[in-house]
Amino acid sequence: MNNRGPVCQLYTGTQWHFLDPRPDEVRFDDLIGLARIARYLGATIEPYTVAEHCVRGALALMAQGHDRHTCLAFLLHDPEHIPPGDLPGPMVRYLEQEERRRRELDPSYTDPTLHIRRIGERAVWTAFDVLDVFEGDSAHYVWGMDKLMLATERRDLMAPSAVDWGPLPNPLPERIIPWGPAVAWREFCRTFDALGGVREPNSVREPNRLAAVVGRWPGDESDEQIAAALRDQ
Repeated sequence: MNNRGPVCQLYTGTQWHFLDPRPDEVRFDDLIGLARIARYLGATIEPYTVAEHCVRGALALMAQGHDRHTCLAFLLHDPEHIPPGDLPGPMVRYLEQEERRRRELDPSYTDPTLHIRRIGERAVWTAFDVLDVFEGDSAHYVWGMDKLMLATERRDLMAPSAVDWGPLPNPLPERIIPWGPAVAWREFCRTFDALGGVREPNSVREPNRLAAVVGRWPGDESDEQIAAALRDQ
């Protein structure tokens, strides 16, 4: 710990000061963590990553005719490679409800976990120049697609259950067959670049090394296939 508080080490070795995050300390290559983090606390029938969720939603927004900047914002809407990580939606809603209740007694109260999440998101979104989307009118397109992805993921990836997920839109017509982490990271990089995302100058431009260390789940391509696909980018 130093005078900026405790730190976490990220993929690149970056020290992430989660009580004092700064946009100039955000590294694109640390986003590889999104290809290793499972959605829904790993409760899907097949492994499914946050990175794949982000890519599929960004491409669906593009197919609907939205501008590249809004699509890029969706790609980056879940920076869960930094603390506090991927919080389940019901937990977030509970913390928000408790925060509102406590603010009735103390208007200055902020839930510590939500605070860490909010300032971390703001740092990442500022670093990649999409903060304006989340603070503007286009934010409802991002969160609307997030709900559409939720409905699609529930249909395709979750076991039948009586759990109430609340009102959801009709899912997307295309069914999800999970890619696995290596492919998810490759597609995340490709989509980021295609949408005009800007990496910092020292970002790794040859993702073969990054893809190779992600690890594979059943159904992923072999290392040779991944390397060949990356060489063809």
